[in-house]
Amino acid sequence: MKHRRTSLPCGFQEDALIAVALDEADAALRQAVHTHIRLCQACCGVYARYCSVQQVLTALQDQRDVEEP
Repeated sequence: MKHRRTSLPCGFQEDALIAVALDEADAALRQAVHTHIRLCQACCGVYARYCSVQQVLTALQDQRDVEEP
């Protein structure tokens, strides 16, 4: 499957929001994303949704870790 970079309507890269939400970004990218989402409501909403997905995945993994012997 080919990976396709997606630009949001404001021109910001969705990959950057995902990387920060998944805690896979370096400090410079985290800074850039947090600066941008303070100014861009659309990206702030997208970032919040990715953070929610990350929280659900973490909770599922934590639950799985508890259930496995």
